[in-house]
Amino acid sequence: MNRFVTLCIALALVACAQTRSTPADGSDDASNQPAGPGPASSAAPAASEQEAMPVEVTAATIPEQPGPRAPSEPDSEGTAGLQETGTAGDDGAAAPSAGSPETPAREGGYWYTGDPGMLGPYQVESYGTTIPHGFGPAQTTVRYPADGDAGERFPAVIVAPGASYTNEDMTWIGTHLSSHGYITVSVDQPLVFGVDASWWGESVINGLALIKTENDTPGSPIEGMLDTAQIGTMGYSAGGGGALWAATQSDEIRTVVGLAPAVNVVGSPPSIEVPFLEICGEVDDVVPPDACNGFYDNHADDFTRSLVFVSGRGHWVNTDDTDDLEYLEIARRQYTAWFGYVLKGLQIDYEPFVYGAQLQQDIARGTLVDVRYVTP
Repeated sequence: MNRFVTLCIALALVACAQTRSTPADGSDDASNQPAGPGPASSAAPAASEQEAMPVEVTAATIPEQPGPRAPSEPDSEGTAGLQETGTAGDDGAAAPSAGSPETPAREGGYWYTGDPGMLGPYQVESYGTTIPHGFGPAQTTVRYPADGDAGERFPAVIVAPGASYTNEDMTWIGTHLSSHGYITVSVDQPLVFGVDASWWGESVINGLALIKTENDTPGSPIEGMLDTAQIGTMGYSAGGGGALWAATQSDEIRTVVGLAPAVNVVGSPPSIEVPFLEICGEVDDVVPPDACNGFYDNHADDFTRSLVFVSGRGHWVNTDDTDDLEYLEIARRQYTAWFGYVLKGLQIDYEPFVYGAQLQQDIARGTLVDVRYVTP
């Protein structure tokens, strides 16, 4: 079934669960809203009541990816398509050499892992489990770098899919990030047709709780591997709205990436207080450019954030079933560089991709048609 038709059905089905978000009288009474992470529901099973799935670690199947693009010169003016501060490279100086031996690692032991659009150097393993949710247990997949050094710790990213999708549709994100040195937790939202951002956000918050518990559990595949100070969230469509919502509920989340984030649905916050990246489609008719620009503009002029529009793309290119390999490479480079810049603190290495010469090359090629950003 066409995904657009599916989403229309989803919108109709939301009425069946309105008591989760809206009182019967149609008011917006805060007493009917969740006091903390997740919807308030007497039927919500507690974590201790849900049977834990046995852990079976498997090596991740790494999808085929396109080869590196041929190098090209950045736009001669250095600012093509940039609407805001865009200062990197404007003075004609050469961009920093990403991954050079002179590049210092952030205190904590992180290092540059190569072109963020290509697979990183770590081998990836994964296991499945569940997390609690007000609508019932939510399937979850944890991926992690399996061949790190003894005592090495990694940042974490909690990933949420969109309406009508599951965590398995986000494999392209989890596997890629884990190959670059991240622990990823891809979460489901049990009411798969739900479009209230807080329902997806509950899964993100509980995925965060899971990763912390697993880190502290003797014998866990990721025991002692988590850098608890470096946690981000990411989501597609309704899951993007949920990732943004989660950032308003937890002060442990340091940054958010939204893939066509549903900033125009119930529950999605008008603004957040941590740096964010929006990756939106030029011709998206579900989360249109005006919605992405509107969320961007709801923040102070000096607030750290970035918004990129990918040329010619709509809404349905952000899952494993897409055949648009060029888009996947563009998106991978953007979100991997962003997390490397913010969570790993490798600003010298990732600045060219986030704000500098590599970003300008994408603009010059026409793969990105509009970029707005504010540097830290």
